[in-house]
Amino acid sequence: MNLFWTHVFIILGSFLMTACSVGPDYKSPPSPSIQTYVKDFPEVTPRAQNKEQEEQYFRFGEQLQHDWWTLFKSMRLNNLIEKALAKSPTLEAAEAALKQAQENVSIFSGNNFYPSVDLNLGVQRQKVGAASSGTTGSPTTYNLWNPSLNMSYTFDFFGGQQREMEALLAGVDYQRYLWEGSHLTLVSRLITTLIQEASLWEQTNVIKKMIDVQMKILEIMKAQLKIGGAAEVDILTQETLLAETQALLPSLEKQLYYMSHAISVLVGEFPEESQRTPFTFKDLHLPQNLPIHLPASLVQKRPDIKAAEALLKAANANIGVAQANFFPTLTLTGNAGTMALSTHDMMANSATVWSLGSSLLLPLFKGGALSAEKRAMEAAYDQAFANYRKKVLTAFQEVADALRSIVQDAKNFQLQDFAQEKALKTFVISERQFKVGGVPYLSVLNAEIQYLQTLLNTINASALRLTDTVALFQAVGGGWEEKPPQKNQTMGH
Repeated sequence: MNLFWTHVFIILGSFLMTACSVGPDYKSPPSPSIQTYVKDFPEVTPRAQNKEQEEQYFRFGEQLQHDWWTLFKSMRLNNLIEKALAKSPTLEAAEAALKQAQENVSIFSGNNFYPSVDLNLGVQRQKVGAASSGTTGSPTTYNLWNPSLNMSYTFDFFGGQQREMEALLAGVDYQRYLWEGSHLTLVSRLITTLIQEASLWEQTNVIKKMIDVQMKILEIMKAQLKIGGAAEVDILTQETLLAETQALLPSLEKQLYYMSHAISVLVGEFPEESQRTPFTFKDLHLPQNLPIHLPASLVQKRPDIKAAEALLKAANANIGVAQANFFPTLTLTGNAGTMALSTHDMMANSATVWSLGSSLLLPLFKGGALSAEKRAMEAAYDQAFANYRKKVLTAFQEVADALRSIVQDAKNFQLQDFAQEKALKTFVISERQFKVGGVPYLSVLNAEIQYLQTLLNTINASALRLTDTVALFQAVGGGWEEKPPQKNQTMGH
């Protein structure tokens, strides 16, 4: 009995000692102290003439909603994103990686924080010669039945296992943030691809109109050549212009196919399964209000920054693991069972066997390996911290780039819209003058070509504004922090 209580006190004392873990306790890096992303930044983008709906307002300090893509006010877009979130293999892979990390925590916990208990059912048939016991006679043959329970437990006196658990939990956080980042990347890439598709579709239609107009111009010039009103070199020049414009179509159509295929894959479908019509700018609206997290909170919003911090936390815990290896470990082992020559004798008191023991392992000499391991873990922490700082700096750069791009895109759109407006007026005036005999029809067609060219430039400018708006929403981390995705609520089941 005294031996029993001795081991009880050892166990209780060890649990008290595990409350203290060696190694540094983790502290989150402080948030950046800067107050703004860029200096001297306007509150609203420049507005094209008579187009108030094209203004964009920067709402610094406001939270971006979790379904930020609804700011584009497109039901078609919302439906595609919903399908992508439900069927994307990229998200399924990220979710599986998260589940694996969670199960690894359970595996480690079960193997280290609870006693190991195994049932062993041993049955042997033996033949033993008399000489083995120092006698003479015939060999003895018998059966040996030995059912037993084997138990062992290693005490975490210096918190090495606790630190390993911290590292594994940080790994779970890392996979969770990768999963959140996969959502953000998927949605951003899908919207950007749809914008490119809309731009290509609009450009294709304009190019087709330009080809029709240039063919009309060529017919008129050929007719003029017959009566001496045009030179052959003018015909050749016009045919060259027509061929160059026609050559644009195959490239645009190829890119349209690529965009369509990419969209199908993003929503988890085969390209040939797609039965939708291409997106146009009528399906998308430029968001006017742009919520932007303050610089101090950006590090809590971006999934990639949070993932980098999770790796930093794991690296910090690994220092404690390496430091705990300097100290001794105590393992208790025990087994209880019976050993009998027949099954009906196994329950007899005389058949009962048991053992209880302990072992203390104290590292004395490892050739400097333990010190080197600790220094290696400290270097790994320094590397993780440098990578974290790089992630933060890159995030601020991306936000600053997106903000500047949106303002410059608005200025570019303002100029392109002005040029388009003037070209349209020129085209309208030319049509009126032609109707009253003031100008030849060729002048009208040339004015239309000029207008269509400015229309192409406006299409590209509009696509840039939409694309860079998506880039801003992605740069500030989306809105997952405000309302996590629905699947996250069942991720642990």
